[in-house]
Amino acid sequence: MQPTLSGLDTRFTIADAAQHGPFVVALSPDAGTHLVQDADGAIRITRPITQYGDDGSPSVTVQTEYIVETPYAAESGDAAQALGHVGQATMTLLTGDDGVQRVSISIDPAWLADPRRAFPVSVVLPVITAYAAVQTGQLGTLASCAPHLPAMQVGIVVGAEGGCTDHGRVYFDASWIPSDRPILSATLRLYMPEHTGPTGVQ
Repeated sequence: MQPTLSGLDTRFTIADAAQHGPFVVALSPDAGTHLVQDADGAIRITRPITQYGDDGSPSVTVQTEYIVETPYAAESGDAAQALGHVGQATMTLLTGDDGVQRVSISIDPAWLADPRRAFPVSVVLPVITAYAAVQTGQLGTLASCAPHLPAMQVGIVVGAEGGCTDHGRVYFDASWIPSDRPILSATLRLYMPEHTGPTGVQ
């Protein structure tokens, strides 16, 4: 399990075709979370949040913290994945007699049994934060004093300081828009907190 910019890279390795599952794992961070499986197969890790109104009356909302996307099996190495050496996997939400929620993962046995299959095979369980799921864009800053360094993915910084000029870079994933629906116009609005009047940002 490794942290990523959008969540967690969760995976385990299987050594041969006989290990097709099901594999049962527990994904609840703590006892205060609850797992819900959506119609598309994704599993949301939710947490109830209690808020209090001005009169002191409580209200509870269920907030999604993480989303477990569809798992898949892949031969080792980026080249193998690029060549399509990726197999289907399914996951099912289970609740045991002890009340603990677990996730059952199975890999397509036919894909594993293919004589061309190269082991070991990694079973990948993508976990993203709820924020990353709705924020499809990427924000970054390019600095003139370090033009060869990757854009810092911590936000947008613009302006000049200490002889360096910072430029903001914004990217939005528009791949979900059908190819026969051209984008005619787009508007980006940026707000500067604790500031009134013109900002001078262009």
